[in-house]
Amino acid sequence: MTTHESVDGGQANDRLTQRHDRDRHSRIELVLAELGTRLGLFEELANHGPETCPELAARTGLDEGYVYEWLAAMSERSYLEYDVRTRRFALVRFRLPGGLPQQHDPPRQR
Repeated sequence: MTTHESVDGGQANDRLTQRHDRDRHSRIELVLAELGTRLGLFEELANHGPETCPELAARTGLDEGYVYEWLAAMSERSYLEYDVRTRRFALVRFRLPGGLPQQHDPPRQR
């Protein structure tokens, strides 16, 4: 016989709502990342470094308003960094803990 822990209906609702919200935000991030990839926005930022919204829009041939919305959303989600002083957006630089793995010599044949 299986026993189930009794959960307050309010607690269960709260947990379900939190999970739903987390999943929805994850889906939004995936869509935004896919848009950035398909439209060449990530590639443009990677190739040309930090850019303002008008610069990125001009280089990609996209509407500046839509580019701004994408930049703002990706900055909010920490995919991009925004420099208030220069008004430029840049890809976030990630660092692996301990640096990159060192390359080892292949094992010698006996």
